[in-house]
Amino acid sequence: MLRASGGTFIKDQLGNRLLRPAHSGEFEAGLNTEFGNGRFTIEYNYSDKKTRDEIVQAPLLATTGFASQWRNIGALQSKSHELALGAQVINTRDMALQFNVTGSRVREYITDWPLPSQVFGTTGDWAGFQYGAGIRLGTMAGNKYVHNLDQLYLDPAKAAARGAGETYDPAKYEVNYDGYLVLKANRGTSAESAILLTACADASLKERACAAGEATTTRFFLGVSSPDFRLGFNTIFSYKRVAISTLLDWNYGGQITNVTAHWGVQDCASLICDQSAKPADQRISENFYGGLYNGAAASEAFVENANFLKLRELSVNYTMPHGQLQSIGLGRLLNEVRIGVIGRNLLTITKYKGFDPEVAPAADDPFKGRTEWFQYPPFRTITGFIEIAF
Repeated sequence: MLRASGGTFIKDQLGNRLLRPAHSGEFEAGLNTEFGNGRFTIEYNYSDKKTRDEIVQAPLLATTGFASQWRNIGALQSKSHELALGAQVINTRDMALQFNVTGSRVREYITDWPLPSQVFGTTGDWAGFQYGAGIRLGTMAGNKYVHNLDQLYLDPAKAAARGAGETYDPAKYEVNYDGYLVLKANRGTSAESAILLTACADASLKERACAAGEATTTRFFLGVSSPDFRLGFNTIFSYKRVAISTLLDWNYGGQITNVTAHWGVQDCASLICDQSAKPADQRISENFYGGLYNGAAASEAFVENANFLKLRELSVNYTMPHGQLQSIGLGRLLNEVRIGVIGRNLLTITKYKGFDPEVAPAADDPFKGRTEWFQYPPFRTITGFIEIAF
């Protein structure tokens, strides 16, 4: 495929006639039981799914003349646990109350990756998703910044120059109001800047002190986009002809790369630059936040926790039976009428600073990773309905 660039065409993607669908195999086991004359139910399912020949846009060597090619590459293993509990607390002629709880825990790992371990995905360095054999799907890697002196001296070169009066003398540094270690002389000025962490990393990409002669890096573990677990709480209540149903969704764990905020700090158009609520002596210059842009490289400064509790759905309805319809002269035409309203995505409780913590990966990414990349957030909708039975 050719791509236009600067008025000329350049080679972009090399075609692949051998491309085929990915292949998946799954082992699944489950248990379903009830007790208390059917008032209580328990369902559990376990799944172990293996997928090979994933369809991946693989980079090519410069000698090929093309930038990339879609290929069948790598394998993925997914293990999931799902649990559902149900309880009929009240079940009489006029009143009913039922609680349902569903939960899931999913762990996905890349088991085969013939390409070098690398940042991959449609958003490139912005998202910083690290792909490699043995790495959990959704692992984010990128730049970190120094928040204390211990981190500063993980770099052997800095640790060697930490004496009094030397370049990295601890007396020259302090932590600013955003938690970054900065030069004390630049604190509160336009020259104030965060210090990029340089150290070594272990197999899990966590930072550590370097061994003798070991080269430092600036790419470290930033988080995992997949949640630790998800729980859903469904309550159904009815009294005579009125029925109310609610659905709460709790997402615990996982991180989001807020690229929308990252892009914004380039010109300090992001909320992170707003210092109006801070006392005058605690405000930090725009230059400091502009420095966090750092050439669009993935950064801990824009990775946020994705915990949320969401009122997924609330519905209220009233049923008019045939006898009631007869009393208002509609019994000959209608058998039953149900009138109600449904609200979806009504309330979200979260500390995430973006539009909504429930963001989806780019549509053409073969793997997944939550990234806010200027997508529209889920809409809040309120819908009324009338159901008529003749």
